[in-house]
Amino acid sequence: MSTTVPHEHDLLNTEENSGSWNLPLVTTKLKPPRLAPHLVRREDLISRLSDAKSAALILVEAAAGSGKTTTLSQWRQEMLGLGNTIAWLSLDIEDNTPHRFLTYLTSSLNRSNPGIGEGALALLQSGPLIPAKVVISILINELANRSEQIYLVLDDYQVIHDASIHAAIDYLIQHASDNVHLVISSRSTPAISIAKYKGKGFLTELNDKDLRFEIDECRQFILANYSHTVSSSDIQRLYDITEGWVTGLQLAIIPQTIHEQDFSFKAITSDSNSISNFMSDVVLAHFPNSVLDFLLSASILDRFNASLCDAVTGRTNSYHIINELLANRLFIQSLDDDGNWFRFHNLFSDHLKKRLIRENQIDLKALHQQAQRWFADNHLWAEAVRHALAAGNKDDALTYIDKCAMTLVESSNMVQLMEWANRLSESQQLDHFPLHLAEAWSLALLFKFQESHEILNKIERDIHQKDHRDRESITFSVMVIRVLILGLSDQFAKARALGNQLLDEWPKSADLPFAIGVLCNVVSFAFLHEGDYEQAQDIQLRVLDDGTGQANMFVTVYRKNMIGLIALRQGKFKRAHKWFQDALHVAEKKEGRRSVAATMSACLLAKIAYEENNIEISEQLLADRQDIVQQGCFIDSSIRAYQVMVRIQLYNKHYEVAQNLLLHIEQIAANRGWLRMLAMASSERIRIALEENDLRSAASQLGRLQEISSQSLLPASSSSSSLTYWFKLAEVRVLIATSRLHNTQEEPHPEYLEEAIIFLESLIDELTSIGNHYATNEVRLLLSLSLDSLGKQQQAMNILGDCLEQASLLGLQRSFLDEGLPLYNLLIVYKHQEGSNPYLDKLLALFHSELGQDDTDDSTPTIPTVTEETDLSQRERDVLVLIEKGCANKEIARLLEISLGTVKWHVKNIYKKLRVSSRTQAINEAKNAKLI
Repeated sequence: MSTTVPHEHDLLNTEENSGSWNLPLVTTKLKPPRLAPHLVRREDLISRLSDAKSAALILVEAAAGSGKTTTLSQWRQEMLGLGNTIAWLSLDIEDNTPHRFLTYLTSSLNRSNPGIGEGALALLQSGPLIPAKVVISILINELANRSEQIYLVLDDYQVIHDASIHAAIDYLIQHASDNVHLVISSRSTPAISIAKYKGKGFLTELNDKDLRFEIDECRQFILANYSHTVSSSDIQRLYDITEGWVTGLQLAIIPQTIHEQDFSFKAITSDSNSISNFMSDVVLAHFPNSVLDFLLSASILDRFNASLCDAVTGRTNSYHIINELLANRLFIQSLDDDGNWFRFHNLFSDHLKKRLIRENQIDLKALHQQAQRWFADNHLWAEAVRHALAAGNKDDALTYIDKCAMTLVESSNMVQLMEWANRLSESQQLDHFPLHLAEAWSLALLFKFQESHEILNKIERDIHQKDHRDRESITFSVMVIRVLILGLSDQFAKARALGNQLLDEWPKSADLPFAIGVLCNVVSFAFLHEGDYEQAQDIQLRVLDDGTGQANMFVTVYRKNMIGLIALRQGKFKRAHKWFQDALHVAEKKEGRRSVAATMSACLLAKIAYEENNIEISEQLLADRQDIVQQGCFIDSSIRAYQVMVRIQLYNKHYEVAQNLLLHIEQIAANRGWLRMLAMASSERIRIALEENDLRSAASQLGRLQEISSQSLLPASSSSSSLTYWFKLAEVRVLIATSRLHNTQEEPHPEYLEEAIIFLESLIDELTSIGNHYATNEVRLLLSLSLDSLGKQQQAMNILGDCLEQASLLGLQRSFLDEGLPLYNLLIVYKHQEGSNPYLDKLLALFHSELGQDDTDDSTPTIPTVTEETDLSQRERDVLVLIEKGCANKEIARLLEISLGTVKWHVKNIYKKLRVSSRTQAINEAKNAKLI
């Protein structure tokens, strides 16, 4: 039975038979619909459409509600302002006769510019029997006599099914002069010679991917249309749910603006009345039951191909149906370059699943059983497990789990594995060593150390009682997990000693890439926190060279992050950013944005973005990831993420939110015994108290921090890692604040500041000796403030000068800004005594903005010229060259093989460095400065 998507009418009653050819025109069809308020301007898309001057055909093909009409309307306004002729025709199902279609088409051209199409219109007035080709030929000649650029927009072309109309459009495109451009907007691929135009370079295309909102556009839309405060996480969550689908955003937001109440975007699903109605009434209304049954059955699949769909639905024509769905842009997306695997849009899939359950017309258990068999036959074990459990086949599920348990761990899906294991009884799991070992790995990586030890003890006991062929490799893996737990518990000396021993003894005959990779990461981690960066890096680079564990995603991401952490401590921000970005790319591509592996990398990138004062980028990296940070990110990644989250709330003056977040952090740290995280939280509370001039609270927190620092398990020789570091720096801040609040004649406890200065000086020597230039700068800043508080101003100026010189090389900003008014005042004094420089002026300008200081002649920084401040990176120059060539951001991302967000970051930095606000200005400035 044919499953071709049907026409809305059979079109047998033509206008020639009905006598309706001479009905009056509906003039509203000859202009675009009225634009809604608060629209997001699609600059990238408008730019691409405007640059398509050589295209005979511009095809905008995307699903319903993708913003095709709105984007073209925005582009039309811009082009009209530049003096172009833009004709518009909104099509409907009644336009499926050549005479009516051509009459509207010619009238739209005539309306846009009187004089165009007069001859063709006169011919059409003689009746519907005039051949379409004759009318088009006359129109082509008339258009060729015009000197201006003429664009003809045919909106909603998917309603046109008449073959003679398609032939007429083909004829127009093929024979029109160079000044004529046809713009077709459609939900499905038009039945015209697309491939031919593409081959000749006459075609410009926009599709679903192009029309989807990016996260920034999503944010703009929400803030413009929703009156309540919306967090970055809520925006990210809504973006992930809707996948940038424009109408999905509107349908999710509009009901909330009507009710005018706070709303959690976690609650948005396809069950929302507006979204459900759109799916039923617009997307699915005209499909036959056979296609609907196919869609409902396939909705149980997270991904699908033709063979799988045949197995699940009992059909033999799934390949044909999938191609029909693709042609009609029915919320289906390809997952690979070969077009073998597909998935449904999140909201569409969610709607289908709920409809499948609600209508109860198809045996759900049978569908899962068929899916289970297909996945098992194709050795896709994780998906076989999911469907086996859904079908209630627990014995089969256990068999499959044994085959994929470690694969889940290695791809950072520990939570999924533990959920499955918890659905099986203990008696079912007896003697399943692969599952038990994977559970021990998972529990360790999820910081449930006691539970992991219990399973390890059971494995060791049982493995020695039985003649197991993998005894050696299992025993070695058990020891590696114990080393991992030591490392994740900050017991670095023990982890390093035992880890090094295992690296010398690991069974070479066993294939244990994951265990070896984890072991190297833990030992490297220990060396890092003991201040031996060379050893830490040597282990990682040695493993990279010999390829051990390289096929392992989680190990690879950890390794890249470890090397990035070393670079971050050394103040090599560009190198650190590269490693973190590489790790994030690997993790997101393999396991998705909200995987543990991706979140871990995003946390570290957010730290760099925050330090460089890219607050918005830092927020985006952490948005809708706090639960994942809590779930499975190791302590260094978690500390940086939570510290940045707190600082951003303080930056936004959300003190209560920051305090609540700190309470949450302290609960996590206490549950896991993470003293370093407790110390960070206390340190941040002290910052807040000092900003509020609450010395009593600051002193109380300092006492708590001192108590925490006395429990340190870290080596005293590594002050930058130890809890003493947090305590001493916080103590200095309290002493400085105390001395400034009191009259200078009453300087309280100057001897304590003297002692603090001695400690800071020794700490600087230690940090410098191990190469931790990032931490060194923070300590120097506090040292300069301490010296200034004691009246030793010249010494303070000398130290501050060293800080500025080093910070300008590293690109540090928030390290200065977060010290607040005391450091600002000291920088003003430094400028008066030592003179200005571009970096100092930049910092003062940022202080002016954040502190609300008046820009007096004494403190206002000069605006640096391009030659003073600009030092474009090679990547920024690459982006600038492509901008000069007219490439849009998405094209730049594709050509340079980087993410769109990274391109936008580079563009923002280029604008900032060149002090411009547009692409044209950037190109001109760069050429003037001979940068390109």
